[in-house]
Amino acid sequence: MSQMRKLKAWEVINLDEVPCTSDRNRHTVIESTWAFKVKQAPDSSVKKQKARLCIRGDQQVKNVDYFEIYAPVVLWNTVFTVMTLAVNLGLQSRQVDYTNAFVQATLPSGEEVYMSLPRGYEEPGKVLKLTKTVYGLAQVLLAWFTMLKQGLEATGFKPSDMDPCLFISDMVICVVYMDNCLMFSRNLEDIDQAIQAMMDKGFELRIEDDAAGFLGIKLERQDDGSIELKQSALIQHIIETVGFQNATAKYTPAKLIELPADKNGLGPQEAWSCSSVIGMLMYLASNSRPDIAMAVHQCARYSHNPRRSHEKAVKRIIHYLIGTKDTKAGRTGFQGM
Repeated sequence: MSQMRKLKAWEVINLDEVPCTSDRNRHTVIESTWAFKVKQAPDSSVKKQKARLCIRGDQQVKNVDYFEIYAPVVLWNTVFTVMTLAVNLGLQSRQVDYTNAFVQATLPSGEEVYMSLPRGYEEPGKVLKLTKTVYGLAQVLLAWFTMLKQGLEATGFKPSDMDPCLFISDMVICVVYMDNCLMFSRNLEDIDQAIQAMMDKGFELRIEDDAAGFLGIKLERQDDGSIELKQSALIQHIIETVGFQNATAKYTPAKLIELPADKNGLGPQEAWSCSSVIGMLMYLASNSRPDIAMAVHQCARYSHNPRRSHEKAVKRIIHYLIGTKDTKAGRTGFQGM
């Protein structure tokens, strides 16, 4: 709360000052909520504990509380390509995490959003008129990306024609993923100057050394100059989600036959969400474990209405991961372009 007050994320006004819209019979005040999270490092250790004030974005109404919401997300092909260049050219790197990133962005012009005071800070007859894009707003990603793009361009970066989340200056390459940035250059001094320039523009950020651990993916440089990508923490989280801590390993992630739709089959029986676990497996397969890609994609075809047979197929993948979570399956051949 102190940080959001420092950033002047809202104005406290009287409830009767909130306007009504022509298509509503109530004041346009959206509920607030708290979100608590333990942020883990790639090795599963506790990195920090976070309490975040959010707005109930599900209560927003299009063309009343927001208009445009689309914001680009970096392609993983872009991330891998830049890492390839980093290894082959011997580039230095730094990882930047913007502090309370979304709250730094100003609410788009012409949009008005009103939020109730959060639990523990209530004041009778008072509400908050937002001036910044609080977490949970439908338009928060667009507002933040627009602000960050303007800041990068003002400090000498230009967006790539191939990927709007890739920015290049004379000396530094910057990859943007929401509120995280990877910066590469031949000299750390050039990166530090670029970071300082962003801070001079008013951005609040934290420097997290090199690119290791970007987005929960552990990057390990090998003796031959290649980089190994591992997501051991995510694999362990998946194992714990399905309660397989003491399960045995399997040698393959799937059977040798195609996974059928099984429309008349029995429904799932486990307490965990099959579609949620498939989502985690897809993130794993697309980033560091291509060896499970085919098996995961077969399961993903039926994630909207999974049957017990599909649940069993998901378990088979996890049995395979138990025996391979620390192997070099995620190794990327970045050397020898």
